[in-house]
Amino acid sequence: MSWRHAARKDLSAVLNFLLRSEALCVPFTSRLRAGTRGSDVYYSVDGRGAVAECILFTTAGLLLPVLSAQDSGHDGLADVLRELNPKVHSIMGIGRCVKATEALIPLPPTTSIEYFLMTLQRGFLRSAFPVDAPAIRVRKADPFDAEALFPLQKGYELEEVVINPSHFSDAQCIKLLKKALREELVFVAERDGVPVAKAATNARCRCPPRSSRPSPRT
Repeated sequence: MSWRHAARKDLSAVLNFLLRSEALCVPFTSRLRAGTRGSDVYYSVDGRGAVAECILFTTAGLLLPVLSAQDSGHDGLADVLRELNPKVHSIMGIGRCVKATEALIPLPPTTSIEYFLMTLQRGFLRSAFPVDAPAIRVRKADPFDAEALFPLQKGYELEEVVINPSHFSDAQCIKLLKKALREELVFVAERDGVPVAKAATNARCRCPPRSSRPSPRT
């Protein structure tokens, strides 16, 4: 397989390749959906010229690999990784892709975090918080809720996101929270007007019209 830097005309083929298993690579597809500004996409092709593997690399040093399950050694990828600038700071993806990429980078990881992939059916919020739940109100949040949601967001980031708590920044947290409230789906559960829980997307699927493709089973 040969690797190449994706031009704008190549991105639709890369996206179609990713959509086959989008639930496993939404961080990648969501960035393609929003445009690749600040990112570079590389892909390899098989003997028929079809996309076989791909990676996305951001100017912040984040690498998103989507690699073949075949034990092919991912020919040529080590050369691509060696030329990336800036150097890789973190790798995110399904376990086997992350481990295969780590093996090609001559730098041992300092921290490894494993997550379980969980999915929810449509209507989950309605079933989890019935409309007659006492004293609980669930609604879609907006940027005006940023200050009220900040304590919940801070607690979440300190427990789940920030590896070293001394690196946490109130200013950066509130900035990213406001951005999420503008661009993502954020729901807040309130008791007597006080936020007690929130749920949000951080990347969204590029879903085609229902008539063009059956809905995937989860």
